[in-house]
Amino acid sequence: MRRTAIRTISRRFVAVAAGSARLFRPILDRRWPGSVLVLVLVLAVGAQGYLAFEPVLADNGELTGTPVSATDLRTIQTAALSCPSLTAPRLAGQVMAASGFDSGAVGKGGRRGLAGLDPHGWDKWHPWPDAQQGDPQANIVALAHQTCEMVGELRTAGVPGDPWRTAVAATKVGADAVRKVKGIPASAQKYVDTVSSYADWYARQPEFGGADTGTATPAPDTPDLAPNTVKALPDEYVADVLKAGQICAAVTPARVAAQLMAASGFDPNKQSASGAQGIAQFLPEIWTAYASSPDATTASPWNPDTAIPMLGTTMCDLAGQLSALTSGDPYTLALAAFQWSATAIRQAGGVPQSKALQDNADRVLSYVDYYAKDTRLAPKKASSSPSPSASHSPSPRPQPQNPVPLPYELSVDLSVSYEIQNGFNQKVLDVPGDDNNPAPGVTIQQYRDKRGKDQFWKIVPVAHQRGWYHIINGYSGKALAVKDASRADGARIVQANPNDAAKTQRWHFEPAGDGTYYLRNWWSQKVLDVYGDDLNTSDGGTIDQWRQQDYAKDQRWRLTR
Repeated sequence: MRRTAIRTISRRFVAVAAGSARLFRPILDRRWPGSVLVLVLVLAVGAQGYLAFEPVLADNGELTGTPVSATDLRTIQTAALSCPSLTAPRLAGQVMAASGFDSGAVGKGGRRGLAGLDPHGWDKWHPWPDAQQGDPQANIVALAHQTCEMVGELRTAGVPGDPWRTAVAATKVGADAVRKVKGIPASAQKYVDTVSSYADWYARQPEFGGADTGTATPAPDTPDLAPNTVKALPDEYVADVLKAGQICAAVTPARVAAQLMAASGFDPNKQSASGAQGIAQFLPEIWTAYASSPDATTASPWNPDTAIPMLGTTMCDLAGQLSALTSGDPYTLALAAFQWSATAIRQAGGVPQSKALQDNADRVLSYVDYYAKDTRLAPKKASSSPSPSASHSPSPRPQPQNPVPLPYELSVDLSVSYEIQNGFNQKVLDVPGDDNNPAPGVTIQQYRDKRGKDQFWKIVPVAHQRGWYHIINGYSGKALAVKDASRADGARIVQANPNDAAKTQRWHFEPAGDGTYYLRNWWSQKVLDVYGDDLNTSDGGTIDQWRQQDYAKDQRWRLTR
């Protein structure tokens, strides 16, 4: 068995106590006022310098890392995408050398937390405004950002050698010391070697993609099922799965059922080691992003009747956001984004090299064929019986080849530009990027109002067609259009090179009440819509077209200055 750092700490603490016997004796003899309080303070001060993690060797003389929890693993794998020089095993090695994955570790100079940052370092590298130094996830992200910044600084300074190793040295002794010797200073060499040894160990572990099966690994966030076992969809969830599978073409009822099976085995009470909750295994941050609307106050990831439809909305939105990536199928990318976030998938340019992500995708896709054969999930055949009233089941609007121009004309100042704000979530139409994306074909999104040039639009009347308008972006000069001239529900909205003859670039502002409008496309007769069903409040949410639904608040838009 390997020696532990705790044993070393205990021996040192005993030595401190023994060396301070003269100080403790009057306290123990109760000859000092407030002796108990003084004793506690002395013990705290004595222990303060000895709570730092110290690397220890296994019996074979090699450094052995601590198994990483599912939550920390996901954070490490995502944070490691911050720069090409950083990998998940390398970042895990840095955390292990800094703290032994002990969020309560304390070192010299006020260093503490998983990342071992001192107060100045934490103030500089904490990843979000309210991040706490005791938060393991914030520490991991901070350490990744610090390392990648050092990689960039040292590369610019012309420091030779492995960029990651020199960056690790800089996190220990400062970038100036590394620049001065054009390499790893002697004072940092042992630390860098320790980190590298831990990184090598983590690279061999299966959770990091290695083949070593001799050590314990975190419990997987998957149901405890025999291989290739699949359960029939319980009757009580059929209606919810059908609802979730009708939001967009990419997310079918069979795919929804397969994802639920892979996530929880249809267990509505499942909670994973990573914090994922309920039948769909929503991570808290993903749930919050999609269930924070005013009308969703009673929604809960523990309630299948809200979680399953929300899964459909979330997966459709993620697939839409990632549809521009060419490195994979949008649905498979969305499966990865559901576990790690769309930002991580964009940073990686596709599904990151993660065994957990790949295993999950393989499980879901392997179940789809089974649920596709479930007749309860098949589309209903047309019936000769009278159709339900529109108030209960809105039917698609007719799609005439030559729509009749509607008579309403805008009574606003067309000489100025406007933001187009959603009536449900108050987000505005936005071109992804920060006033830097003029390319045609880019999918339009919703985003919080940043007063960017690419969030303002010019409303230009269509020549000889009263009541119809081109909508031109204030930064790119591109026109709002339906992708690929589609007439389908869920078709994406993009910016395109302006073309007066393009029928997909013509829009009508149809009053919807309370100063809002339905923006109807001339070609498809569908209206501008936010992916989801009055649920999507996230920055980056995809904009699409959909048949008009009078109850839908997210199909109503207002012009603002």
